[in-house]
Amino acid sequence: MKAAVLHQLKQLYREGFPEDNEQAVEWFFSRVTEENTAFIEADNQIVSAGYIIEKPARLFGKDTVLPFLSALSTRREYRRQGKIQAVLEELFARLIRRGHSFCALHPFNYTFYKRFGFFDVSFCAEKSIAGGQAYSETVFAVHDNLPAEVLSRLVQIEKAFTAGFDNYLIFGEKEILAKRAEFAFDTIPLRVFSDSNGIFAYCFAYNGKIEHYATSDREKFERCEPLKGLTYYDFTQNTRPFAQGYLLTPAAQSIKLNRNLITDRY
Repeated sequence: MKAAVLHQLKQLYREGFPEDNEQAVEWFFSRVTEENTAFIEADNQIVSAGYIIEKPARLFGKDTVLPFLSALSTRREYRRQGKIQAVLEELFARLIRRGHSFCALHPFNYTFYKRFGFFDVSFCAEKSIAGGQAYSETVFAVHDNLPAEVLSRLVQIEKAFTAGFDNYLIFGEKEILAKRAEFAFDTIPLRVFSDSNGIFAYCFAYNGKIEHYATSDREKFERCEPLKGLTYYDFTQNTRPFAQGYLLTPAAQSIKLNRNLITDRY
């Protein structure tokens, strides 16, 4: 990607997502490639853009790659002019050429993207940790070494956590480490919980909310005293949408989403 183009894309990202610090901006653009980037120009500048982030997933009984549309944004003065629709159409065309039939995103507004054909595919309930049981907690700060045996156990916990779902993102060692790197920009530590039987849960929590977690024992997780009062998303419930999807081809209309997709930020 040309340096001038990358510079403009970063500027657009900063405007669209001012809550992300500079480290987060650089990390995001280290993950995207030119072929997974679409943008629209007007008045000799980039005014709207979007990106494809591919993640390993289990969908409809098969291991695959789920494309997420990420960081869709338009400069304020060029909004309501159809720019983001043009970006979406270009991203859709690329995914169709690659043989994808489905893509997903986390919308800033669950109504906005429905006008383009997106629909709710993942549901959850927002709940609070009740606490009451003083399980052991180990905190791994941003720069702490994560022992191999702990990482291996976290992968096992992810597998146990997703076992009850038909469709979900796959979190192996690579994905867990990437998630840890993502939260490191806000100095959010990895928190690991255990009892006499070993580790049963881990999470990243920030500003009173558990942003990402997995557990092999939901009852223990919900009673975890160190997390008391923090909110989290319970994917066994379906009181509110969590992610949206788009069917890319006519053949995909026959796909039936019979359970939730477990998804994360990107």
